[in-house]
Amino acid sequence: MRQKLLDDLRSKIKKVFKEISKEHRIDCGLKEETSSLGYLMSYDPNTNTIFFDPTFIVENFSTAGFKTDFPNLSLRNFVAILLSHELGHYEDYKENPHLFNANSSEGLKRELNAWEKGRKYLSDELEKDYSKLKDISLNHYQRDEKL
Repeated sequence: MRQKLLDDLRSKIKKVFKEISKEHRIDCGLKEETSSLGYLMSYDPNTNTIFFDPTFIVENFSTAGFKTDFPNLSLRNFVAILLSHELGHYEDYKENPHLFNANSSEGLKRELNAWEKGRKYLSDELEKDYSKLKDISLNHYQRDEKL
């Protein structure tokens, strides 16, 4: 059962990425990779690639707390929100590459920019969940001092 869910997730990620990329003329790659840092998805400007960890995404999506906070959010829409945020990083890097250098202490600014820029890749019906996930994500970053 779990393998079927992972395969379904991989398919959804690729499909949603392809749809958004085609509609918005996105020129970046997508690759599956196990995250050693605990990220569901991440954008690497050095390779111009969005990396995703399907196991970690499924684990987060399946938790009771997530279902409580997002009772009506489908896996497909969760994927769309995650990809939109990472595409926000992609867009921000094109506009502000200096924020992404190894010595930059602009982590919070990068995250805020990505959430702001990524919103345009979603339909209006996902605005509420996108905003709620943004708030949760930013709180986690600040609490865990990842920025």
